[in-house]
Amino acid sequence: MKKYRCPKCGEFFEGESATCPHCGALMKYRQTVTIEEEIQKEVASVGPKFNFHGSDVVFHPDSIFDEEQYENVGAGAEENKKEEIMKAPEHFEKMVMEEGKSFYDGKAASKFGYGLMQLILTLGTAFLAYPWIMCMKYRYEAKHTVINGRRLCFDGKGSQLFGRFLLWFVLTILTVFLYFPTLSSNLKKWKAMHTHFLTSSGEKV
Repeated sequence: MKKYRCPKCGEFFEGESATCPHCGALMKYRQTVTIEEEIQKEVASVGPKFNFHGSDVVFHPDSIFDEEQYENVGAGAEENKKEEIMKAPEHFEKMVMEEGKSFYDGKAASKFGYGLMQLILTLGTAFLAYPWIMCMKYRYEAKHTVINGRRLCFDGKGSQLFGRFLLWFVLTILTVFLYFPTLSSNLKKWKAMHTHFLTSSGEKV
C-alpha cells in the first residue's frame, strides 16, 4: 500500500484517506514523487546526489487552493496559475489568517515620509494639529500590522484625542503636575481602546 505525507504536519500514513489521521487536515492528491527524488532535490546544492529506495509518496502543497481553479490546466500552466493566485491580496490575506502569522509590512520610505509630514504640520500649526498627527501615525501603524494572522485597524479621531489632551492638561495643572506621570499610560489606553482586528472581509471585530 502506498504511503502519503501530510503537507501540514509532515507525518506519513497509508492509503488515500480523505483527512490526515494525525492532524485531521483535508487531503488533496495531485502530484506524485518518490522519496529518492525529494531527498536528492534537497541535497543537490550541498553535495552529490545519493540513491535511496522507498515507496512512492504523494505531496499536497496546493491544498489551500480551490480545485476549480485547476481544471483542465497542464503541468506547466498550473505552476504559473498558482503564482498568479498567490499574488492576489485576498488569497494572501486568507493564507495569513489560516497560518496565524504575525508581521509588520510597512515600508521605511513611507514611514519616513509620514514622519516628515507630521513634523512640518506639527510645527506649522504650533502643535495644535498634534492630536490629528498622532492619529495618522496610529492609523498607518495599525494598517500595516498583522497579529496571529489578523490585520489591525485604528478608528480613533483627532478631535477625540484633542479633547482628551485638554482634559489631561487641566488635571495636570490642578494637581500641580502630580497627574503628569499618568499621561503616557492614558494615551496608550486610549490608543488600545480604538485599535481593532479586521476580518477577511474588512469588518472590525
